[in-house]
Amino acid sequence: MLLPSFTRISTRAIALAVILSGVAVGEFAWAESFSDFIKIQTFKTHSRVTIRVDASVEVQPIQTAQEASRGFTVLLKGLTLTDLGAPFGSENEWVRGVEAVAKSDSRMEKLNLREQGEGVVISGQWRFPSGSAALADPKMETFHYRKNEAAQYVIDFWPKPGPTLAVAKVLADRKAREAKLAAARLKMQGRRDRRIANEKLKSDRDDNLRFCRENWDEKREIFLPFKPLEADFDFSKYLPSGSADKGHEYLNPSGDSEEAQLFRLALKLYRSDKYALVLKTLDFLDSRVSKTEIRVEAAFLRANAMFKLGYEDQGINLLKSVMNQSRSSSAAQKSAMFIALKRHEAQDALSALEHFVWLTQYHSKSPIAWVFHLGAAEALAQLKQTQRAASEFRWVMENAPSAESQARGAIRTGDLFLERRQYDQALASYFLASQNFPKEVAKFPAFYLNRAEALYWLGQYDRASEVFKDFLNRHQASGESWRALYRLAEIHGRKGELSRADEYLTETVNRHPYSVGATLSRMRLLSCGTGLESSTARATVVNFFENEIAKFDPSSEIFVDRLSDYRGVAHVRALLAAGEEEAALNVALDRLNTFSSVESGVGSTRDAVSRLMGHLYRKLILRKLGDQPTDESRIAALSFHYEMGPKIPRSLGAIEADYLLKLSQAAVELGMPQWGQQLAQEYHITVATDRKLASADADEIDQKLAVSERSFAEARALWVAGEPDAKIVPLLKQVVEESPLSFDREILFSLIEHRAGRPAAAQQHAQKARMLAVSGEKNQPRLLHWIARLHREAGNPKAATDSYAELRLSQEKDSGRLESLGVPSVPNKQSLMSIEVDLLTSQGRWGEAAALFAHDNGGSGLTLDSPLKYQYAQVLSKTGKPENLKKSREMLEGLSKEAPEDFWKKMAQEALQPVKSTAKEGNL
Repeated sequence: MLLPSFTRISTRAIALAVILSGVAVGEFAWAESFSDFIKIQTFKTHSRVTIRVDASVEVQPIQTAQEASRGFTVLLKGLTLTDLGAPFGSENEWVRGVEAVAKSDSRMEKLNLREQGEGVVISGQWRFPSGSAALADPKMETFHYRKNEAAQYVIDFWPKPGPTLAVAKVLADRKAREAKLAAARLKMQGRRDRRIANEKLKSDRDDNLRFCRENWDEKREIFLPFKPLEADFDFSKYLPSGSADKGHEYLNPSGDSEEAQLFRLALKLYRSDKYALVLKTLDFLDSRVSKTEIRVEAAFLRANAMFKLGYEDQGINLLKSVMNQSRSSSAAQKSAMFIALKRHEAQDALSALEHFVWLTQYHSKSPIAWVFHLGAAEALAQLKQTQRAASEFRWVMENAPSAESQARGAIRTGDLFLERRQYDQALASYFLASQNFPKEVAKFPAFYLNRAEALYWLGQYDRASEVFKDFLNRHQASGESWRALYRLAEIHGRKGELSRADEYLTETVNRHPYSVGATLSRMRLLSCGTGLESSTARATVVNFFENEIAKFDPSSEIFVDRLSDYRGVAHVRALLAAGEEEAALNVALDRLNTFSSVESGVGSTRDAVSRLMGHLYRKLILRKLGDQPTDESRIAALSFHYEMGPKIPRSLGAIEADYLLKLSQAAVELGMPQWGQQLAQEYHITVATDRKLASADADEIDQKLAVSERSFAEARALWVAGEPDAKIVPLLKQVVEESPLSFDREILFSLIEHRAGRPAAAQQHAQKARMLAVSGEKNQPRLLHWIARLHREAGNPKAATDSYAELRLSQEKDSGRLESLGVPSVPNKQSLMSIEVDLLTSQGRWGEAAALFAHDNGGSGLTLDSPLKYQYAQVLSKTGKPENLKKSREMLEGLSKEAPEDFWKKMAQEALQPVKSTAKEGNL
């Protein structure tokens, strides 16, 4: 139930509320009881709804977030209107009276009460400011709480602060303008960046040795794969050499038969080194021998006797016949082993393979059968039969009698794949070898170099570097350590650690001066000028590339399919490093057809050298012409073009064609107009071709820059001649933002607008020129003064003041560019201070003006002349500070006493007159 008594709203207010709701005050004597249940209080910062309700009654807010933005709704659970004080039978009239209470608050639009099944629902609707005070995003903050001791449920509410519709519109407009300005600035910056990038590209093209400062990669460098370093195996430890019967126990037939006696005699003569008598005895024996066993032994003995006498070919043939007569005999095995070793040492892989395979077939049970398989594997590897060779090496890995021999088979399996440049499979085989034979692989130094080589070509440079360095630590004295040193140089070069790369190249040369790596290293070092003395640079390069390495053949150590490219590029670069650009061009022309035209994954060397030749050729033409061509330089350039031009490749469209225009002009100047027209036509054909080849470049920036250069030159000439703006402006509009002349274009636009009496438009062009300026010209005094002056003339005193202050603080120097375009010079310091003070005082900024005087007079070394002293005194008097008034009077008095008589002396005396008369009246 409700508890009695509230501080009541005045009867007059309640009556007024009831009247407004259409209910007569006198009609209901209980009208004042509304305030016993609900009241609304309006404060400066917020409003408050207080509902009188017992603490035992549950009050539950029941609105959604959307409803909360429009008002509040609470449920008084379990109550009826009668419980709240409504007279029975007159509930509706009572509700209207309660609802009328809301109209007394400026933040409440209306109040509703209704009775439903769960209780009484009280809803309030917010009222927000309207008209000019209307909020852009009207929201009401609320705070619900209970005062149980007073039996009250309280709702405080206040509008959430925010901009009005008018302010929001201003902010939105400002944001849109700023976004538009930012977009324009971004676009301009993008154009400027493209212009700078284009200039850098041109600069890079003219830098012959820029590759010496860049990371090594496949786009710029040539990397030569190494052949696997094979671990030597001495077959002569297991196979007979010198003679096939080494270690052979000849048959010693018993008995008194003629053939037995003759064979024993031949054997005795053989052991007495009487090889010719051996052959005669065996000849006699051949006609009488009947036993096959003795026949085979006799043939084997004859073959070895022939070897002793130097009849090698006949001996080999006899050994082959022994192999055919008795495949399983010891003599046949020895014969095959001997021939296999001979053919292996003679690099006759096919014949060696034949005999090693014969041994694996007919003597597979031999204790050294693994040697036969190893020999067959090596022969197959030499014949590039990788799969069959791998099968034989695996047999050795699985069946050899010692772990070291098994490890050899495993390692050589990896070498096979390395030979075929199948680096992933090679690395897998090396991994298997290291896992199965961890101790044994340490006995094969080549294993580490080959494994590191596989890692290198798989791009695992850090792991490869670790293995190469580990090899150097273990095998410093190895003659093959040049491989590790050279590869470490390349790894550092790929990472951009160029000084470390040079150190490793130099170490390769110093430690292994006669190795393949030393020659390759010297080529790389000479490419960037290392080891070249200016006085003998060309001779050093010529001697090295044409004499020292004329017969350089590293085919046993590296794959040479790109060696010619490597050597040719190094030769051209070395001449460039020596400053011999024309010689470099000639070498490139001579070697062009030897360069690779098709390569996997990278541009061809031929294309790269062709581009280099094009840029180099253009550079030489422009150098011969010079900045200020003479007849002699014109003739030299045209002669060079006539001789060399037809040889330069044109298919790539890589040469910037501007040199053709300059040659055309040179021809005309020399009185050869027809040749000039021919060169001009060649220029237009080249530009058209290049445009097709470079169609991916939507901006066609090179063409635009060329048009910009020609158009600005013509526009500037017209401007200097004083021609009408109507002729100049269309030409200036053809100068694109990306052009370095876009800055000059905006300056001329600014001067044109100023000449036409439009300082605001002139100022905009000057500001744009500043944005387009390079970093060293943005704050040059002449440009800052021009912008400040235009602000002042356009009626923007604050902007003008800021610009003059920036000019005062500028530390840059004028580049001379603006003076040549006709931009006015900067006044002296006294004039600049006077202008800046005038601007400050026109804005009532007396204190800043006085501070400016004090700063410049005390810190910059500026001496105040009479006009500035008078101005300073006036500024001080306007600040209103007593100490400044005193100082102002002292300055005026000093100025009034200065000789000779001048205008400012009289002005100071007049300024003091009112002060003196006032002083006499006692007002000071």
